[in-house]
Amino acid sequence: MSKPPNTLHLVPTSPAAMRLDELRALLADGDIIMFIEDGVYFARQSEIFSEFSKQQIVFLTEDAAARGVQLSPLHASTDYAGFVDLTAECGRSVSWY
Repeated sequence: MSKPPNTLHLVPTSPAAMRLDELRALLADGDIIMFIEDGVYFARQSEIFSEFSKQQIVFLTEDAAARGVQLSPLHASTDYAGFVDLTAECGRSVSWY
């Protein structure tokens, strides 16, 4: 029996507007959390990485640049083409608006 595909969780809202407890409740090991739009401000919160250590965290490069958010080499990031690839690779996606 094969492993079900990962879920891509798209987080477009800022840390002040996002309810992480709802996200936490639906995450599975190996899921991908992608911070887009105002969600890239999560890059400034280091605790996000330890809190979601069983998931892959990715930031959209163009959105970070547009908001003046500096991504460190420790931040996994991708461009729009990579975003499309992740969407195609994952079995489903959930948008957290």
